[in-house]
Amino acid sequence: MQYFDNGGGPCYIVSVGSYTDAITFQPISDGIASLSAYDEPTLILFPDAVELVDATNAPDLVNFSQLQNQALALCAKMQDRFSIFDVLQGDLGSSPSLNPIDNFRNATGINSLNYGAAYYPWIVTSYTINVDFRQLAFQDNSSPAVAINDYTTFSKNSTEAALVTTLQGNITDTNLVLSEIFSATADQNLLRLNGTAEISNYLTTYATDVAKDVNVEAQLTNYMNLLAAMANSFQKLETSLVATSPLNVDIKRAKADTKLTNAIVDLVGLEKNADLITLMGARDPSAIYAALDGTDWLNKEAYADVVVNAGVFSNDHTGALEAIFAVQATLTTLLSYFGSILNSVLFYESQAEQALFAGNTFFGNVDSAAILKMRTIPPSGAIAGVYAAVDNARGVWKAPANVSLNNVIGPAVKIDNSDQDDMNVTPTGKSVNAIRAFTGKGTLVWGARTLAGNDNEWRYIPVRRFFIMVEESVKKATFPFVFENNDANTWTKLKMMVQNFLILQWRAGALQGAKPEDAFFVNVGLNETMTSTDILEGRMIVEIGMAVVRPAEFIILRFSHKMQES
Repeated sequence: MQYFDNGGGPCYIVSVGSYTDAITFQPISDGIASLSAYDEPTLILFPDAVELVDATNAPDLVNFSQLQNQALALCAKMQDRFSIFDVLQGDLGSSPSLNPIDNFRNATGINSLNYGAAYYPWIVTSYTINVDFRQLAFQDNSSPAVAINDYTTFSKNSTEAALVTTLQGNITDTNLVLSEIFSATADQNLLRLNGTAEISNYLTTYATDVAKDVNVEAQLTNYMNLLAAMANSFQKLETSLVATSPLNVDIKRAKADTKLTNAIVDLVGLEKNADLITLMGARDPSAIYAALDGTDWLNKEAYADVVVNAGVFSNDHTGALEAIFAVQATLTTLLSYFGSILNSVLFYESQAEQALFAGNTFFGNVDSAAILKMRTIPPSGAIAGVYAAVDNARGVWKAPANVSLNNVIGPAVKIDNSDQDDMNVTPTGKSVNAIRAFTGKGTLVWGARTLAGNDNEWRYIPVRRFFIMVEESVKKATFPFVFENNDANTWTKLKMMVQNFLILQWRAGALQGAKPEDAFFVNVGLNETMTSTDILEGRMIVEIGMAVVRPAEFIILRFSHKMQES
């Protein structure tokens, strides 16, 4: 999301597993290796790699740096792409026991450094993050750690403890409602998140299989079981809820509504139909609806007195479809009333959760800390978006720096000038670009150096990337000249083509010089770039030199006293 919010456009996403899979080294390494088969990617980044952990569950710097070195090697081999790196543990500042930047520099090799750039620190996004009480778990500091189950111990007084107890009671009610429909925890979670749409999804799947004549008996049974679960849920909740549950009011209101109770009676009448019982393999509806016998939920009717639906259903998938069609009005009513109960219990849980986070100091602080942690992400995605935006607006020769980041609250670590001095210049040459917050300006990308910070030729990102762009463009433009006559006519055509391209770049501001000959040169020809042997062996050698513009990284103001002269 940060990539697109900061100007990114079409991109390649290399799948290295599902969202629920643990982040491991080999799939990411394989993903990087697979990029060699594709020509289009020009930037490589892998922010998920910051989640790598070793056997002790500590950040895995060894494998993390190995991935970065692999990306640099790929860029150097292909010569048409550039890597954007995150700093492992970049959400933390420097301390006596941890220095993320030093760790990054020590772990990164010295090869092909001009094909990559690193950014520090991580950024805190402004995206809305909700942390539910259900997602929190606590354990003590013993070894091995022991789970803490009594959450009231975190309360300062009885008032705060009561907020915990109330919320836990609401969660129990919610779980009770969910368990009436689904037994699997995963399905219950989806029902809680998606509402009755999740039930409708299952019903649609069952009905589709019946229409296709696939497992008709089983799928029709599954279909009717879901309806029966909703019909029985109201009575079960009525007898299971504690007296203090706020949901009792909603259950009582539903029971008083004859639209619901009539729908349940209609469902039972349909289930008693002999053809339908045969379709579902001698299903026993009397056992399924035994708890409703004579209750208000059946309008006080005994099960035996419920009028049997007179429909005729053939013993095949056509009859099953007709039965499904016959129950649609009842289904609509059941979904509506069960959905109302579900919405109510979720509302009560939400209100109690908000009250806990607002009124219990400990849980309020935990919620805030968890949200901050989840909002803090590595910056490479946002930086790639900045690269794309600057490329489109100005050109690849413009430094992707002094640009504000969108949807960012600020950097995870505050950096001042002295901190950045060490990031820019170091004996190893591995410059790390800063992301800084400036009063009145927002959060800015404040660096444009490659990892080859001590290399005067390849120190700056726009210089490296401009050469990449020109090299790739010229390679593709000269493709039609392959197997053409290696003579003066071809050399002249090729030279003029490359010169015209570079003149356009010079006019756009990518090259320095008052006139084109000051900005670049293109040489090709016998005794100029080639020998007779080169021609005999089929080689056409073209030499291109460019004076690429470089960013004004430091603006130095010099002041002096001037003596009075008049």
